[in-house]
Amino acid sequence: MVNFHKAKKNKSYFEAWYFKHQCRQGMVAVIPGFRQDENGDQSAFIQVITDQESHLISYPAFMFQADRERMTIQIANNIFTPKGIAVHVHQGDFSLSGTLRYREFLSPKKESTSSLHRNARMPYHHQAISMFHRLSGVLEIRGQAINFQGGIGYVEQDWGTALPESYVWTQCSGFAQEDSCVIASVEEAPYWGGRRLSGECSIYYQNTEYRLDTNRGAKVHRWSARELLIQQGEYRFCANRLDSGPRIPMFQEDSLLQGRPACRTRYRFYEGNTPIFDVTSRQSSFEFIRPERMPYQVSGQ
Repeated sequence: MVNFHKAKKNKSYFEAWYFKHQCRQGMVAVIPGFRQDENGDQSAFIQVITDQESHLISYPAFMFQADRERMTIQIANNIFTPKGIAVHVHQGDFSLSGTLRYREFLSPKKESTSSLHRNARMPYHHQAISMFHRLSGVLEIRGQAINFQGGIGYVEQDWGTALPESYVWTQCSGFAQEDSCVIASVEEAPYWGGRRLSGECSIYYQNTEYRLDTNRGAKVHRWSARELLIQQGEYRFCANRLDSGPRIPMFQEDSLLQGRPACRTRYRFYEGNTPIFDVTSRQSSFEFIRPERMPYQVSGQ
């Protein structure tokens, strides 16, 4: 797996790694990233998102380092690896510091890169690195400690030259009080002179991994900033976001990509008319781009 894909000269580009951590006390996501504008000007950033707030801290590009093959990222004195993270972030009256250790990653056994963007020519890519792993350690926010002992982590990577025209994504780990994860997305983007709708869903539940993918015959029946419905054969997945609240820009202050990193969502998964699970979690995540362009119901593909 390529960890850092690097930008081309004088072309807009971004790359970010989404480290989500949750426990009974709440959720903290830390997103280190790199960006380059159309003039070739480069910078780095770390975004910190909690249940209640978001902070985006910029750094000069020379403070950013990333190994091309191994998942090792460093920005100033903040380090991110498969073994854990060490963070020391300050912005005004906000501060985040501490160390978290990760146990073994539960990596997808099946291909998890966004189905629309497996083609290297496509502008946006995202890939799950760990669907589920256990945590230990403590983070302090403004000096207040959050103990993540026994908590749950998730890691994803995003990169590309542009965002999709419209997009919705949801993720939740540990929803069944065991090793479990749901990742689902639907997106629409330019494709060979036209536009293409693509959807996928990866589920790990009770030691079984399921995958629904429009490249393998799945159909997107509904998608919006509040709902996803994807079906492939006898398998049917539905996500319904149940609460509302402020949207948080992701990766940069004026980003079209906005989200709710900690929200209440109901997830249902069926084989035929038989429910495999029907659960509601308060630590799910939803992200979306231009939800007003999303047709609530899809009549054909």
